[in-house]
Amino acid sequence: MKKSRMVAIIQARMGSTRFPEKVMAKIMGKTMLERIIERIQAARRIDKIIIATSTNKENDRIAIIGRKNKIDVYRGSEEDVVDRIYKAAKQAKADVIVRITADDPLVDPELMDRMVGERKRRQLDFLGNSNPETFPHGLNLDVMRMEALERLWELTRNPKYHDTFREGMFENPAKFRIGNYEHENNLSHLRWTVDTREDLEFMRGVYKHLYTKKRIFLMKDILEFLEVKLRE
Repeated sequence: MKKSRMVAIIQARMGSTRFPEKVMAKIMGKTMLERIIERIQAARRIDKIIIATSTNKENDRIAIIGRKNKIDVYRGSEEDVVDRIYKAAKQAKADVIVRITADDPLVDPELMDRMVGERKRRQLDFLGNSNPETFPHGLNLDVMRMEALERLWELTRNPKYHDTFREGMFENPAKFRIGNYEHENNLSHLRWTVDTREDLEFMRGVYKHLYTKKRIFLMKDILEFLEVKLRE
């Protein structure tokens, strides 16, 4: 049996209403985008990484980061997110896609591996972990079969589905086998994403205390660190 090609797609662009150019913000000497790349590279089940950005000139810097780190880049529509992800997946010859957004520098490679395995075990078209959300906000992942992504892309002929990734599936459940991966405890009150400069300072604090070149710190390490901080 042919082994499925697992491709991680980082959805990234420079534009942001609340925090423009945040993907280029530095965390311990590297851009947030580069920190996300190195964390995905620690996942055992991922065969390839590709960055999906738009053709807008402001995103040239994202393409440069990709080339610098030997990561492929697909450049497509700024507004049509599904089209961009689908065509990036085609370029990468993906069988299964793991979608990550570029404002989540604590993405967990161990969680990624578990979700890739769980989607296969349950024979799902799509497995997410945010409906309902039980992991910290910022560890959100979507794992999806290429055939299902193609069906989702067909739905984007309806303009209402162009700028979101999940809505087309959730509103058409008869077309997709959808599952949710949940944590044993509800940790959705924890905010581990970057939308503001305050969020960025939190990330820098986490990396300052936990980062080492020898190993990637995981969700459990962050939870232990935050528990110690609360006791101080």
